[in-house]
Amino acid sequence: MNKKLMYAIILAILCTFFTALGQLLMKIGMSSFKLSLQAFITNYALLCGLLVYLVGGVVMIFAFKQADLSLVYPFLSLSFIWVALISAFILGEKIILTHGLGIAIIILGVYFVGRGATHA
Repeated sequence: MNKKLMYAIILAILCTFFTALGQLLMKIGMSSFKLSLQAFITNYALLCGLLVYLVGGVVMIFAFKQADLSLVYPFLSLSFIWVALISAFILGEKIILTHGLGIAIIILGVYFVGRGATHA
């Protein structure tokens, strides 16, 4: 695997961490959200979530610059895994069998995409 592709994959994975954290913060911020400009401006969890999500988007743009979209984009599905784990550990949500199977399938899919990238 060449360095540009490896760098793109690392950036894509980093993006998934940012987007998962941003989604968690937005979820926390929305639990106390009121529909007014003042409430929006003072909702620090929501604002931080939006900012972290934006940073994730910028990181992904740099990943796209390094490698083919068809090789990099599937790595974004890892954010589903981080969100499920964060939701379980921080928000106390349950991961049921079907969630676990979905996570396993995502990991398998990302593995195959990564393997295909090494042969591209």
